[in-house]
Amino acid sequence: MKLSVIVIDAINKYKDDLELFLSSVFNVGCHVAINSEFRCAVVIEHSGRICACGFGYERKMYQNQIYFKGGIVGGIAVSSPLQFIILISSKVNGVNLFIGGVWLNRTHLYSYQKSWL
Repeated sequence: MKLSVIVIDAINKYKDDLELFLSSVFNVGCHVAINSEFRCAVVIEHSGRICACGFGYERKMYQNQIYFKGGIVGGIAVSSPLQFIILISSKVNGVNLFIGGVWLNRTHLYSYQKSWL
């Protein structure tokens, strides 16, 4: 398995493949929107195909009368045959390593399973 951290300068090269992968995992058309908060995508490939991904974002936030720079980990998706905890932790660690390098005060993880919707 190969883990890659893809930064904003290189994301367009992977965008179509990520959209196809996300659409297949969630069984609905997905669009990867690259906005000013986007910092990186973490992609895990197995046999040359994407089998897991996640995205890292940075956002100015406000809580308890304090402004801070927060990191958001989202878009976590793992193909059904490979839904192992090690893949999820690898992606989260990869995103946290990258967005942690931009001196965030807090990091938030947003994740869901289709059956929860």
